[in-house]
Amino acid sequence: MTMITIGTCVFDENSVDDCSDGFLSYSWVTSWTGNPEDKPSSCADGSRVIECPAQVQLPFFGIYNVLLSIIIIIVIYLALNYRKTKRGKRRGKK
Repeated sequence: MTMITIGTCVFDENSVDDCSDGFLSYSWVTSWTGNPEDKPSSCADGSRVIECPAQVQLPFFGIYNVLLSIIIIIVIYLALNYRKTKRGKRRGKK
């Protein structure tokens, strides 16, 4: 099967919105490389406003909680490792 390319549509999106109002507005500009008569209708400039995706905020879990979690994981790992090496030394004495 041979594919024939009649042109290329390039989309350039622009947005300066930060979703502070719960909606994102953006626009796009297109450029067509090819015969202008072959330009598809989907290759057109435009704009759109969409609802911003919901973000789950966890106010109770901050940077200090992350650090505390890492420290607890390290302490548990070290305790289990210490217990394992102590058990191995006991078996060697018998």
